[in-house]
Order: sequence, then C-alpha cells, then structure tokens
Amino acid sequence: MKRRVGYTLVEVFLVLIIIGLLARLGVPRFREMKLRATATQIVGDVRAVQLAVSTLHVDTNGWPSNGAPGTVPNELVAYLPASFSFATPEYELALNVAPPMSGSPVDNAVVTVDVTSSDPRLLSILALIAQPGLGQYPIGGKYTFVLAGMGSS
Repeated sequence: MKRRVGYTLVEVFLVLIIIGLLARLGVPRFREMKLRATATQIVGDVRAVQLAVSTLHVDTNGWPSNGAPGTVPNELVAYLPASFSFATPEYELALNVAPPMSGSPVDNAVVTVDVTSSDPRLLSILALIAQPGLGQYPIGGKYTFVLAGMGSS
C-alpha cells in the first residue's frame, strides 16, 4: 500500500475557512480594544492639561493663551511632560480659555479642551469611557472637556 504525502484540496480549503472565520471574529474586537485604549489615553491627556493649567495659574496667577488645534500653548510647555503633544495620528487637542468676566487674573476662568478625530467611533467610545468627574459633552465632530471654575474666586 502506497503512503499518501501532503494534504488534499478539501483539507486545505477547510483550514482556510476556519482561519478566515477566526479572523473575522477577532479583528473587530481588536479594533474595539485599540479604540478603548486611545480613548483612555485621551482622558489621561486631558487630566495632564488640567494639571498643567492649574499649576501655571498657581505659579503665574495668569492663564495660558488659546491654542490652535494640535498645538501646545507656549505657556504650558514647561508644565507638561517632555514628549507631550496635542497632535497624534488618532486625535488632536485644542485648548480654549475664556478669561474671567471681571478681567482680574485671580478670578475663575473657563478652560476647555476640545478633542477632534477623523474617526467618529473614537469619540463615541470616549463618551463611554470619560469619567463623570470631568464635565464633557459632544458637539458636532468634536468632544469637549470643561475644566471650569479654575482659579480662586
């Protein structure tokens, strides 16, 4: 009796079908996990900006200037980690500062951080992950964190 070497075409197709089914199940879950990790990174970045703005205010009794999307305001560079960036491939941050109505630098200012992304799924997952301690809301194609009431009144 002759011994068979190799696999039949049916066996190869069955293996390919099984591998395809496993990949079809695993890839969406991997994408979801990656988006959740990015959303968690955004929350951490917003907290770092909040701490930097607060520390700047304590040190200088003033507020940073508004920043263009993806650009760290010059006043905050010294208060953020060395490799910190407002622009990543997945999202951009923008700092907005509404100075106090009285014009006094010691009064409260409203500071917001806008998050924009070309992937709307990232913003929807960010809405689920963002913790209630930060005021946040979606507007159009961006997600805004409100760091309100910063400073002393």
